[in-house]
Amino acid sequence: MTPNRQRFERSRYAWPSLPAGWRRPAIAGAAGLGLGLALAAGWCAGDPPRVPPESGVLRARVEALESALTARTEQSQELLREIERLRQELADAEQAALWTALAQAAAEAQSGAAARTPKRLGFDTEALVGAGLHWSEAEALRERWTEAERAKQDLTGRALAEGWAQSYRHHDALRGVDEAIREELDEADYDRLLYATGRPNRLVVQEVLEGTPAAGAGLRPGDRIVRVDGQRLFSSSELHAATALGDPDDPVRIEVERDGTRLSVFVPREPLGVLSALTRDLPTGP
Repeated sequence: MTPNRQRFERSRYAWPSLPAGWRRPAIAGAAGLGLGLALAAGWCAGDPPRVPPESGVLRARVEALESALTARTEQSQELLREIERLRQELADAEQAALWTALAQAAAEAQSGAAARTPKRLGFDTEALVGAGLHWSEAEALRERWTEAERAKQDLTGRALAEGWAQSYRHHDALRGVDEAIREELDEADYDRLLYATGRPNRLVVQEVLEGTPAAGAGLRPGDRIVRVDGQRLFSSSELHAATALGDPDDPVRIEVERDGTRLSVFVPREPLGVLSALTRDLPTGP
């Protein structure tokens, strides 16, 4: 082989002649290019980059929280709609109750019943005179009531000053004033006092329980219980005490008023078995 041929063959496999400062960057670029081509070839062949396994768990938790939040939001909206509906029903019920109360008040105002509660507070002397009591007797009863009310105010002033207002001691002292005037007045005057001050003075049977002494004696709803064993009654507590206390072998005599007629019945000495209510009616004689 000739010398020229030898030089030609060597030049085919030799690196291009580069300046000394360019050789190292050129080698690094070629290596980077080769690595990039190798990665691209792997992705295209269907081998995607690997994802950390915990990322799937996190994604599932996020989706679960988003679903729970959506459900809670829907529940909250449903509750708000239910609250609004109930508020509307309550407003309608209150409005209906108000109109019912106004209608009842108007009916009572137009009835003109003699037993209507006085419009003013205090002692209504004119109501007693209208019921047939002499003016002087009505004024004497008013004076006794005034004394009792002054005694109650003095007691309340002391209770406030000494720090026992609205206590059991206070209420017991006020009740003592009422009991004193109850014992002082006779039955007819106490009946008039209750009427003149707008308080209930009649005990009316509302319901008779089956199988009780009241049912056996023939008591009926609407009966006004006037006396038990000759004692005038003005409250349910007096009725319970009068029929349940005493000698069990001694029957109880009950005087009632029914349709304007007085009649008497006898029952065993035990709880009577009626549901009663207090009402206000014109005072009557003994």
